[in-house]
Formats: sequence, structure tokens, C-alpha cells
Amino acid sequence: MLTVLLLIAFAAYMLPTIVGAFLGVPRLGIIFLVNLFLGWTIAGWAVALMWVLQRTGMLDRPVMLRDRDPRYIPPFALKPRSAWSNRTAY
Repeated sequence: MLTVLLLIAFAAYMLPTIVGAFLGVPRLGIIFLVNLFLGWTIAGWAVALMWVLQRTGMLDRPVMLRDRDPRYIPPFALKPRSAWSNRTAY
């Protein structure tokens, strides 16, 4: 049980390096060293993770692509007034 918890903690600690390895980030060795020696600080871990995401271009992409797509229609878009004016009252 303790071994499993230690493996999970180590994987969480080395998450920037693991993500960089899966994404094929160039200069992974430098990211590994930053993660290894500065990862114990939250700032060092965050810098390593941001560096991995920046190298892959993931931070350049907009979060909500649908907001920039002119073809996107919101699910509760109001119909034009002409569509409602042809209704008959009961």
C-alpha cells in the first residue's frame, strides 16, 4: 500500500516530465532537471509544466474555439421576430 502511494506521489511530482515525454517535447532533459531540482517548490513545478505546454503550442490555442467560429450558433439562440409574429393566438 505504501509503495502504491509513493509511486502515485512520484508520478504527480514528475508530471511535467511525463507529459513532455508523451508529447515529444524538444530539450526534455532540461525540463527534467528543472522538474527534479525545483519541482519541490510549487513555482518550480508550475514553471516546468508551463514550459512543456508552451513548447507543444498548447498554450497558444484558444480555450473556447467555438467563440471564434462564425458558424457557431448558441444552443438557446433567440429566433428572429418574424418567425414568432406568424403565430396565431389561441
